[in-house]
Amino acid sequence: MENSCINSWGTRELASFINKNDKIDFVGKVVTLWHITGIEAYLQKLHDIYKKDLFGVIVLVSHNQNGDVINFEKIKLPNYVKCKFIKQKGESGVEKAKLTSNILFHNESTNIKNSWRKKLHILSPNDGWYLLAGCIDQKKFLINIVIIDEGIANYNSKKTWVLGAFQENSSTKNMVFSIVQYFGLQKIEKKLGLQKEQFTLFKKNKSLEINQNVNNFYKRIILESVDKITDFIDNKEIVFLTQPLVEDNCISEEELNEFYIKLINVIGSQNIYFKKHPRDNTIIKNKKLLKYVINDKGLNAEEYFANLTNKPNLVLGFNSTSLLTLKIFLDIPVISFNHLINKRIKGSYMKQSFYEFEVNFSKYVKFVDSFEEFTAIIGKLI
Repeated sequence: MENSCINSWGTRELASFINKNDKIDFVGKVVTLWHITGIEAYLQKLHDIYKKDLFGVIVLVSHNQNGDVINFEKIKLPNYVKCKFIKQKGESGVEKAKLTSNILFHNESTNIKNSWRKKLHILSPNDGWYLLAGCIDQKKFLINIVIIDEGIANYNSKKTWVLGAFQENSSTKNMVFSIVQYFGLQKIEKKLGLQKEQFTLFKKNKSLEINQNVNNFYKRIILESVDKITDFIDNKEIVFLTQPLVEDNCISEEELNEFYIKLINVIGSQNIYFKKHPRDNTIIKNKKLLKYVINDKGLNAEEYFANLTNKPNLVLGFNSTSLLTLKIFLDIPVISFNHLINKRIKGSYMKQSFYEFEVNFSKYVKFVDSFEEFTAIIGKLI
């Protein structure tokens, strides 16, 4: 059966729908395909526990800069998941601030001791979806906030988060609302006193450590995708994962294309192709580069490489989350070229993100300082 989608609900409308439906087990918020993988992984965990069909809602959220990244019609969920898709209505910073205030100052106390309440899992990447949780009837539902993996953003410092807030909000007014809402949500979290589960690939102690139990569920979902799609192109030895650096105003189109051409010349055109990021439109505009871009069948990088019979010898990129996950899940060697373009990167946020990516994940990702060093490495692999 084809997926259908309701267009479009705000937070209050979604909460009203949930409050009237006592069959719902989960509600998830997604922007990217990686978020879909996270929801599938968590639902697999629930299915292993309860051995029953799961009913829920997945809310599709547009990306701040690039609009809709996911085509809901192509989402294939397990047979035990009965799901309704909803397109989230855009809500301004003012609307979110008003809702935050209403939850903080007008909600009843949540110290509820009913003998039984329906358990509702609210899944979202990066931060808990407390605006929705604050609108749910807690006399009816026992809420479990679940943080699914966002990617490297999950593990960035508060400094990087603040720099990102400045970059994403074009006006001072929106930026202020974003920061005020951030601290408002922290207060909502304390007031509601809800259960919270960190379902991310790494856990933060003194340093980042692999969350093995969570990784196992993600890996199951990724490897099970092998049966979904076949008919892939011939494998090549090296793959480069692109990122929307031009679209995010971090580097010029000319500078990035210059880097790609030099990389092709160093490796040899017969040995490389590019896996395009869903938000990257730069590489496909260059006719010299377009012929190296693969048709990935709309899969995220993890599922695409899981489907390849012969895995590439090497995967390259900058600070893509997939460099990390391909190493962890499929044991493919990965290399970052952050050092080679860092001086050309514009904006404090991406510079800080490059820095923290290396600090956090140098155990898994190799960082090269020059094309000469890179040439020496591939000479041993190919």
